Amino acid sequence: MAQSSIDGQMALEEKHYQERRLRFREAAKTFASKVASLRSVQEVALCGSMVTEDPYPNDIDLAVVVDSVADLSHIARTARQISSTYHGWEVFVFQPGRSYIGRICHRKQCPTETARCDNLDCGRIPFLGNLRDFTFDPSIFLAPPIEILCCRGPKSMLLDWKEALGACLTESHKYEPIILKCSECGKRFLFSIAEQKNFAKRGFHEPKRCELCRLRREFGEDAVSVLLEDEEEQNG
Repeated sequence: MAQSSIDGQMALEEKHYQERRLRFREAAKTFASKVASLRSVQEVALCGSMVTEDPYPNDIDLAVVVDSVADLSHIARTARQISSTYHGWEVFVFQPGRSYIGRICHRKQCPTETARCDNLDCGRIPFLGNLRDFTFDPSIFLAPPIEILCCRGPKSMLLDWKEALGACLTESHKYEPIILKCSECGKRFLFSIAEQKNFAKRGFHEPKRCELCRLRREFGEDAVSVLLEDEEEQNG
């Protein structure tokens, strides 16, 4: 792969993530402004990768503090509207006594009759559940910075809890675009930040082959031809 082509891909990826971060932040602010008027909502905060120095956030994580579960259906409906921006959102729900009670379900119906729900307590509190493979740890959840989007009281419960725990983020891995050499065709190719995060999440090592050689190895020459034709059409 020519250096100019790699540079072009890197520039496009950088632009994509800058625009993505702006969209994520606007979606979070819109959610906060809509649920702030609900009587039970005491606080809404943006957390996770969106509030760290990571320029390549993967999702939108929000924390909502409620003094009752009366408005959860309204909160869930508003949370689902984030999907028009991005489907990778999570809304974690807390109560003022520093207790985590679950996360908002992504489904429109609760309990659902169309698919099996993997929540431990599906339907016990409508639109709220606890996933089987998730154990809430406040020292981990509160470690990244927290950005308060709205707060009804004089002090933030989440920030007070974070301070009481002394929770702070340790240095995490910082991703940068990597240029690799294909072990089959010998061409250089971009191992993008999005791919790196996906590979790390799945426990994979960095790829030895470029996209075309990987495609050829798995699906044959016809699949490569289709991909090249699509790229030619996109490039005009």
